[in-house]
Amino acid sequence: MSWLSRRTFLRNALLTVATLFPPKRFKGTAADRPPFNDSRLYIGLFHHKSYLPGAEVSGNGYSRVSVSLDDSSNWRALDDGTFANAREIVFPRCESDWGTVRYLGLCRGLHGPPQRWIEINNPTHLRPDEQAVFQKGNLA
Repeated sequence: MSWLSRRTFLRNALLTVATLFPPKRFKGTAADRPPFNDSRLYIGLFHHKSYLPGAEVSGNGYSRVSVSLDDSSNWRALDDGTFANAREIVFPRCESDWGTVRYLGLCRGLHGPPQRWIEINNPTHLRPDEQAVFQKGNLA
């Protein structure tokens, strides 16, 4: 088996594994307690479920929102074993058109790929001077 055919075999094997065992997804805006051992969670707004350039909102006053995981007043346990945000999650005001936001990415830092995705039930187009706000319990 040549190097190129081994590489192709490995790539296909990895694609098969990724298809058979996809990463955990959230349904609607449901999320378990953020699955991180870190003390902070960073939430980002995304146009597409991808970490490719252009998928995350960028520029014009945008930044990921930081939420403490150590503070139990930020998350509350639900009866089904999942968790919900116990406080509002507020993003900065748009300085220009941010486009349509379809996903939230749960990230370990201000930069880097999301570790988990939350699909937004009603994708919203954010225009100048608007603000994305998730009320208590919306990420539940």
